[in-house]
Amino acid sequence: MSRRRRHYPEGMLRFTALSLLCAQGALAQVSLPADVSDLPLTKGFAIDGVGRSARRPINTDRMVAAMVAGPASLLEVKAGDALAQDSSETPSTWREIEAGEGGDFSGVKPGTYILVRVNSAQDRSLLLTATGHAMVYVNGSPRMGDPYGTGYVTLPITLAKGENTFLFAHAGRGAMRASLGPAPIGAGFIKGDLTLPDLRPDLMQEVLIGVPVINVGTRLNAITLVAESSVDSQRTVVRAGHDTVSKIPVKLKVQSTGEGEQTVHLRVTEGPLVLDSLDVKLRTVADGHYRRTFLSRIDSSVQYFSVVPPPADAPTTQPPALVLSLHGASVEATSQAGSYRQRPDTYIICPTNRRPFGFDWEDWGRIDALEVMDLAKQMYGTDPARQYLTGHSMGGHGTWQLGVHYPNRFAAIAPSAGWLSFDSYTSAGGPEFAPKTPIGEVFQKARNASMTLDYLENLKDKGIFILHGDADDNVPVTQARAGREALDKAGIAYGFHEQPGAGHWWGNADSGAACLDWPAIWDTFSKSRLAPQTRVNVPSPLDDRGFVMGSFKRVFDKSFTLVYGTAGSHQDELMAYDKARFDAEQWWVRGNGYARIVSDSRFLAEPLPGNVILYGNRDTNRAWRALIGTDELLLENNTLTVGGRTLQGADIACLATLPRKGSKDELVGIVGGSGPAGMKATQRLNYFLSGTGYPELMIMRSDIWTRGYDAVEAVSTGDGSITWRP
Repeated sequence: MSRRRRHYPEGMLRFTALSLLCAQGALAQVSLPADVSDLPLTKGFAIDGVGRSARRPINTDRMVAAMVAGPASLLEVKAGDALAQDSSETPSTWREIEAGEGGDFSGVKPGTYILVRVNSAQDRSLLLTATGHAMVYVNGSPRMGDPYGTGYVTLPITLAKGENTFLFAHAGRGAMRASLGPAPIGAGFIKGDLTLPDLRPDLMQEVLIGVPVINVGTRLNAITLVAESSVDSQRTVVRAGHDTVSKIPVKLKVQSTGEGEQTVHLRVTEGPLVLDSLDVKLRTVADGHYRRTFLSRIDSSVQYFSVVPPPADAPTTQPPALVLSLHGASVEATSQAGSYRQRPDTYIICPTNRRPFGFDWEDWGRIDALEVMDLAKQMYGTDPARQYLTGHSMGGHGTWQLGVHYPNRFAAIAPSAGWLSFDSYTSAGGPEFAPKTPIGEVFQKARNASMTLDYLENLKDKGIFILHGDADDNVPVTQARAGREALDKAGIAYGFHEQPGAGHWWGNADSGAACLDWPAIWDTFSKSRLAPQTRVNVPSPLDDRGFVMGSFKRVFDKSFTLVYGTAGSHQDELMAYDKARFDAEQWWVRGNGYARIVSDSRFLAEPLPGNVILYGNRDTNRAWRALIGTDELLLENNTLTVGGRTLQGADIACLATLPRKGSKDELVGIVGGSGPAGMKATQRLNYFLSGTGYPELMIMRSDIWTRGYDAVEAVSTGDGSITWRP
């Protein structure tokens, strides 16, 4: 076997033990002849009641446990069978299911798994397009889903001749559908998920564009993306993961005119061969709302924000005010900006939270808001004493969040239809977030920043206005009333208004949406000024980049790189790559992000700056010794040693964050296992989900998906101490 095939397996090499154990003559639900490449996935089996999913760091799910133990049993599922590995008192059973006329699997419960088997007449690469699912196991390998129904999640997959399995985890938001289609040769574009700026008139300007590119199979070790405008041509070469999607940043000069559109020509090439091409139209905006793009410090990806500038003919007598306005769930920043009238002497800046759902203005969403604010201050020369914060719905929650954690940034805040915390709004955590044990307390500490009311004292001496409709059926008005009650208890002054009969969104967007562009909000802002130094009564648990101190999540920052190990067995390499790719795809879908995936050998040959996440252990990942300078944490095959204790077995799973060797401020993350079971147990941990807290050290056994917190061996949040299970 060549080293290239070992590093980047294809065909039969692309599969885990599941595909290697195909049962001869097993009945496939759908057949895929050699001359057919378009196939809706409409027949299969469904099972529900196997897990308890919530906004917690650790959930139980008997299907995940079965996949950790070995998913080969999926090949032989038939109606009435109980789930393998299911030892519950009332085992769940599989049933036949078929999509309706429109191809939708509808009417299924949240958390349902849908299994579709495809018998392929040959080895082939195809594109899987699906929506309504949280994720899918393709022949045992985890792949990202489209939980919010965006429609742009298209992933390259490799099918083997014979039976293949697709196990979809339904996201619980309406119907789910899936289909297979032809894949481009080598690479191609996803046209529905470009991140684009607007052009300003009559300027030669450098623009940034985010371009999602599909890399099919193992043909290309690097993607070459050519971008051309009427005045510039740029060639970008990036190393990308195989059989996955990378959203590549492109920088290009464009000459705009006074009106109309300018075309940017994009091509993916392999030498002189053009694999795919795409023309992108950039609009020119002379006045009114427009989009700006920028390169994020989090991951070197292209993000955008929307700007509502002052009217072009408005007189200016002083540096303008800056209003940061945060959008709600499923709302684009462009829509948020479109809800405002232009105001003299004021820039209204609308960041994105990375996606319309994104991170609920927590974690990376907080950082996105602050990055945009800093850029806007620099671009528009705004008045540092007149900085204000507002937002609607999820953005109202973000207003509370950023307001209490960054009181030195804002003179006044105005949450509209906002919820206070995950616990108060969705009961996401509540008494079940983590057990009331020493280990449970460490998990709670890792998500304390979400508990907004704990830091309310920091709003003293701020302008505050709370707005809510009293008939809101999305975010109950009780959220606003609870905020009012907490402010009263703390002796903090505020303004408050409930709009009689108003629902979640109200007002005429043509003249400014009243639930955002409310006169009393602007009156509160006009009366408020930011003092040079605001008193902080309750210290925030966030570090200088916006993460909870001692949190594992902070490793996904500073242009991070995902490094999978190739020094172990072939199975070790497959599992490490599968997990790195799954993380990169989650980051793209949830965070509009760009995650670089490289092998350990490639990374050692071409080291990259920034944070690094290692997949595997010291025996299986060659980059371990170069990046981790101490043996305070030693994860090897069948062994883990930390804090003077040693654990034995191939079922140990570990998340950890350590200093990067030779760097003052860069980190190394570990997503690893002491063996196959330990490694697979990390696959579905939800560390990209806001409201979940993961300490910087978490050691667990692979049966965590049935035992929950009882399977956690040790945790630490970075204070030098480790809490062990009794």
